[in-house]
Amino acid sequence: MQKYFCKPSNLTPLTTLHCEAPSGVFNVVPGLSEVGETISDHPDIDKISFTGSPEIGKIVLEASSKSNLKRVTLELGGKGPIIVFDVANLHRAGPVFGAFCSNMGQNCVAGSRLYLHEKIYDEFLNLLKERISQVKIGENSDKSKNFGPLVSKSQFEKVKSFFSHAEKNKINCLTGGRTHERLEKGFFVEPTVYFNVKEDDLLATKEVFGPILSVLKPFNNFDEVIQRANDTCYGLGAAIFTNDIKKADRFVNEIR
Repeated sequence: MQKYFCKPSNLTPLTTLHCEAPSGVFNVVPGLSEVGETISDHPDIDKISFTGSPEIGKIVLEASSKSNLKRVTLELGGKGPIIVFDVANLHRAGPVFGAFCSNMGQNCVAGSRLYLHEKIYDEFLNLLKERISQVKIGENSDKSKNFGPLVSKSQFEKVKSFFSHAEKNKINCLTGGRTHERLEKGFFVEPTVYFNVKEDDLLATKEVFGPILSVLKPFNNFDEVIQRANDTCYGLGAAIFTNDIKKADRFVNEIR
């Protein structure tokens, strides 16, 4: 019988412990980095699937190769591009909001870089702002709210540092860019959209792991935007909105 060991994030161990799985087959081992090191080094473990940062992913890969040449699957950071063409049905592009706000942006495959065709740039930003205005921030236990807190104080401080960077560098903010520290419990921030962001800016190149969307400068042709979308060290997820099936097929083949 195959058996599995799971080391959950030390920030959310109870979530994994509540999983319904046969006792002894799925074994949850909470802990800090020492647990991960033991799993990576252990000669009786044949396969590892790791989700986390590229830095730790490299350590897991190296340790696994030195022990017993374990097979390793890595799901590391992301800075997913979303491309919206002028022939897309803009009112069906609502998933853009979910792409960067699902789980408050704490998602490796979050779509956090948005490329809009120049013909629909302003219109789409208005639609996006209207959608975000419907967000109700509050505790998860309050059913009237639909946007909860970040997972930890350290993540809260990290997202705040991006807000500070944007303010210091006078980056255009469509909506958000603030925290909700007045709430007694939880680390709440507003879903935030910056626009006309430069390609080499921190907002466009670094994974935030929070509800921040960077709208890059508008594009006017496919070759240009695919090159810009591929100009990143990440490659976990991407999306396109278009009614042109040929563009969609080409996108699938050329995105990295």
